[in-house]
Amino acid sequence: MSKHRIRVSARALIIRGDEILINKFGDGVYYNIPGGGIEKDENARSAVEREIFEEIGLRVNAKELVFTLESVPHDKQTGEDAEHCMSVFFRCEFEDAEQAQSSSLQGLDVERNPINPSIEAKAVWFPICDLTAIALVPKIADNLIEYHRTGVFTPAFYTDPRNY
Repeated sequence: MSKHRIRVSARALIIRGDEILINKFGDGVYYNIPGGGIEKDENARSAVEREIFEEIGLRVNAKELVFTLESVPHDKQTGEDAEHCMSVFFRCEFEDAEQAQSSSLQGLDVERNPINPSIEAKAVWFPICDLTAIALVPKIADNLIEYHRTGVFTPAFYTDPRNY
């Protein structure tokens, strides 16, 4: 009998004007929202603050929960259920207001793709209106554009597996 596992992560929505801070893998192979797994004895807010510091070397404060995203993907090649994932997305702000105004992210830590370590990632500011033109994983570009357009911080819950 196999155990059912759920991977829970916390992600940071860091917005500066009309741009969002995202991780760019390789030369744009894909992008994702910075964040990562919640560790044992850690709450989601603490996890996102720790992950952003680990990933890009900047201190943030997690503000309100914007939305959650759940996926129970199915591996079409093997017919097996893939990892069950739950992500919570927080609006975050830099602790240092000067960081928020900086247009350059030079000197920030570089991440590596855990599946393919040859693919490096770096944090980049990206125009929110152009998110649909890139390979954003999970596929939440439309949700982020609407969130930015309306300014509504009402939690939402998405379960469409096509989002991953």
